Amino acid sequence: MKSPFSNRNKSPVHAAHRLGAACLCAALLGHSAQSVRADVTNLIAVADTTLQDDPALANLNYGLDDGIRAGGRQQPGKARGLLRFDLAGSIPAGATINSATLTLTVIATPTLPVDSTFEVHRVLAEWGEGTNVANPAVVGEASWNDRLGPGTPWSIAGGDFTATASAAQAISGNGVYNFTSAGLAADVQMWVDNAGSNFGWLLRSESETMPITIRKFGSRISLGSEPRLIIGYSTPTTIFGVALV
Repeated sequence: MKSPFSNRNKSPVHAAHRLGAACLCAALLGHSAQSVRADVTNLIAVADTTLQDDPALANLNYGLDDGIRAGGRQQPGKARGLLRFDLAGSIPAGATINSATLTLTVIATPTLPVDSTFEVHRVLAEWGEGTNVANPAVVGEASWNDRLGPGTPWSIAGGDFTATASAAQAISGNGVYNFTSAGLAADVQMWVDNAGSNFGWLLRSESETMPITIRKFGSRISLGSEPRLIIGYSTPTTIFGVALV
């Protein structure tokens, strides 16, 4: 005699429910779930120097100076700064850059200074920081005329850089100034995606032909006044083994 309950769990509706649940479990367990993790890193420049266009200074290197000079000099001529940050090991591959802030500190201002807006431009060619303070640049060291010492000049004396500024900031007296923009973030994103294109930024005054717009910014060896780059970024996080409850 058959039990009246022998087919209770084999109805078409119940079987369909079980099959649907099994398919859902297989689908979820067969794929990974993703979330986004946001982080911030704070970097100090790994290289910086000054370029000066005065004929007597155009071949000199300033890689060990405690300052980066930029702007119109008190005497005829102008100065520009170079600075670079190393992203390797600090920003993971595949990261999305959400923000970038370059912090510079003015540590010396001329008497009766002229205020101006300063710009940072992405540099387009390799350059060398050097180990001098107002001494002739040797092979591997940047000056106004050369990016890697005698025999390796800039395409245009004074640096190879983008015509469009990545960021700009009005600067007056001594103090801390922050450059931040979508352009800076785009530069950092480019360097994360292609490390070989990271030649840093060039710092210049929009009024560099006007005397006494020059400022001395702390270099990487100026303790407490080093150039800093604060980067906000996000990375995808994969979570495996999703459990159904």
